Amino acid sequence: MISINNLSVYMKKDMSTLIKDFSLVICENDKIAITGDIGTGKSTLLKAVYDMRKISDYALCDGSIEKRGSFLGYMSQDMNPMHYEKNVNAFLDCLNIYHKLNIGKTVKMAMELGMNTKYVNPYKIMKTFSGGEKVKIRLVLMASMLPDILLMDEPSNDIDAKMLEWLKVFILKCHSPILYITSNENLINNIATKIVYFEKNKLDTDSKSKVSVLTCDEYAAMREKEYEESNNSKREIYRFRDFSDKSHMQCLDKDNTVISIDIDQLKSGSRLLSEQLQLNVKKGQHIGIYGNNGLGKTVFLEKIYENRDSSISTGYIAQDNIEFSNMGKSCIEYLTPSINENDRNKALKCLLDIGFEINDTQNSVMYLSDGQKTLLKIAKVMFDACEILLMDEPIRNLSASSREMVIDLFKNFNGTIIAVSNDERFLDQVCDEIYEFTKKGLLKNI
Repeated sequence: MISINNLSVYMKKDMSTLIKDFSLVICENDKIAITGDIGTGKSTLLKAVYDMRKISDYALCDGSIEKRGSFLGYMSQDMNPMHYEKNVNAFLDCLNIYHKLNIGKTVKMAMELGMNTKYVNPYKIMKTFSGGEKVKIRLVLMASMLPDILLMDEPSNDIDAKMLEWLKVFILKCHSPILYITSNENLINNIATKIVYFEKNKLDTDSKSKVSVLTCDEYAAMREKEYEESNNSKREIYRFRDFSDKSHMQCLDKDNTVISIDIDQLKSGSRLLSEQLQLNVKKGQHIGIYGNNGLGKTVFLEKIYENRDSSISTGYIAQDNIEFSNMGKSCIEYLTPSINENDRNKALKCLLDIGFEINDTQNSVMYLSDGQKTLLKIAKVMFDACEILLMDEPIRNLSASSREMVIDLFKNFNGTIIAVSNDERFLDQVCDEIYEFTKKGLLKNI
C-alpha cells in the first residue's frame, strides 16, 4: 500500500504551486486512473510517487509519500532519448534490471504480444523499433520484474487496437495495484476503481491545478456535463487559413495531385516491412492510415516527407518529442526566432488559441509536459501556414478536451493531410479516406 499525505509540488523556476495538499491511499487491487487537463502535473505526481529525485531538477515537494517497503515498477510516458542509439542488450544494461527479471513472466508476456525471438534481437538498435514496439518492450520489462505496485504513464500511446485490448485485460486481471495516467476513455470506463482528475485551476490562484478523487459514476457524470457545455458553446479556435498569405493556395486546382509515392519494398535496414505501397493524394484530401505496430507506418510517412515537393509548404509532426530534449527556447522562440513585435504577438496568439496559458508561453520548451509539446508541434505548423500536413499520431498525450479541439481544428483544415493514427474517432472525424497499412501494401477502407 502507498499513502500520499498532503503532497504539494512547487515549480523551482518561479516557486508557483503546481499541486496543493493532495492525498491518496493506494490499496490492494486498486486500479486508479489519473486523467485531466494537460500541463497540470499528472506526470510529475507519478514521478514523485516513484522517486522524488525524478523531479528534483525542476520541482520541490512538501508532504509525504509512504511506500512501506513496496517495490514499485515504473513506465514513463516516453523512452529516455539517451537510450535510442543503444541496442537491446545495452538498453537492459542501462536499466540494470537483469537480476530483477522473472524470465518465465517475460517470455509469456512477449509471446502474448507477438514478440518472437527474432523480433527482440538483442543487437537491434532501440530507435529502429516502432513507437508501439517500444511501449510493448518497456511494459513487458516493467511487469516481468513482478513489482508490488505498477506506475504507468500513458501506456496506450502509439499502440494498435490489438495491443489496446490486451492492455485492458492486463490492467483488469493484474493482481498488483496500478496507478496509471491515461487520456484514453477505453482504459477508464469499466476498468478504473477510482479516478484522480486534474484540471486547470481557474479560481484559486495559489495553485495551478485542482485535483479531485472521483468514483467512476462521478467521473461519468462530470464528462457528460463537460460534453454538453462544449457543444453549447464551442470555442472559436485559431485556423490555419488565418496565417495563409500564400496566394497560390487559392488557385491550385483541387484535382491537382500533390503527393504521389510508389514503393516496391519498404525496409528498415535489412528488415522488410511492407511492399507495393502506392498512394496518390490530391490537394485538400485528408488521408488516414492505421495498422498494427511494427509494420513501418512511421518509416512510410518519413519517406513521403523526404520526397516532398519543395515548392509546397509541408509540415511534419513527429511521433516522439526528441527534438525538445535539451531545448532551452521558450514556446514563442520555437515558433519564431524573430524579435519583431508583430511576429511575436502573432506567435503568442497562436499559442493561446491552441490552449496554452499565458505564463506557459515563456517556459523553456524542455520543461513542458508531453501533452503541451504535442500542442506546440501543432502550433508550429499553424504558424508556418503549411499547405500539407504529415502527422504521426498527432493527438497522443492530449487530454479529452484538447483532443476534441485539435480534431475540430484538423477537420476544418483546407489543406492536405496524411495522418498515421490508431485513434478511431480521429480517423472518423478528420479523414475522408482511410487505409489499413499491411505487409502487402495499403488497403482502402470501403
